[in-house]
Amino acid sequence: STLDNSSGYYYHYNLYLASAYQSLARKAEDEETAREYYYRALECCENVLSQISPEEDLAVYENMYVTEADVYYSLGMETETIATYEEAERILGTSSASIYVNHLRLLYNKYKEKNPDVSSWNAPDIIKVYEEGSQVPGIADNFEWKPLVTNLQPLFEKNSGTVDTTTEAPNG
Repeated sequence: STLDNSSGYYYHYNLYLASAYQSLARKAEDEETAREYYYRALECCENVLSQISPEEDLAVYENMYVTEADVYYSLGMETETIATYEEAERILGTSSASIYVNHLRLLYNKYKEKNPDVSSWNAPDIIKVYEEGSQVPGIADNFEWKPLVTNLQPLFEKNSGTVDTTTEAPNG
C-alpha cells in the first residue's frame, strides 16, 4: 500500500467523512446547507481517490466513484453524474460491475421517469452502457444487473433484435 501512517489516517478520515457529509446533506433542513454538505462529500471522495489506486482496493475505489456520481445526481448535476461514471468506466474497464450497474440504473430511471414505455425509448446511451457493461466477467449473473436488463429487453428488441440477455434456459 502507498499509505503510510499519516496518509492512512487522512485516507480513512476522508473515507468516512464522505459518507457522513452525504448523510447530513440528505437530512439537511434547507437546500443551501444540503448543497454545502454535498460539496464537502465530493471533496472527500476526490481526496480518497487521489490516495489509492484500483489495484490497492477496488471496492473502495468503485464506491468512491459511485458516491461521487450519487452526490452529483443529488445536486441535480446530470452532466457531471454521467461524466463521473464514464471516467470510472475508462479507468476500471471491465473490472467493475458496480460502476456499470449503477450507471445503467441511473439511465434506466432517467428514461422511465419521462416515459414508462421502455419500447418507445430512443436511448443509445443505455445500449452503449449495456454493451460495455456486458463485457465485465460475471455481470450476467449479478443480482442487480439481471433485473435491469430484463426491464430493458423491449428497448433491446426494438433496436437490434439480436441482443441476447438471457442467462440459461430453465430446466423443465
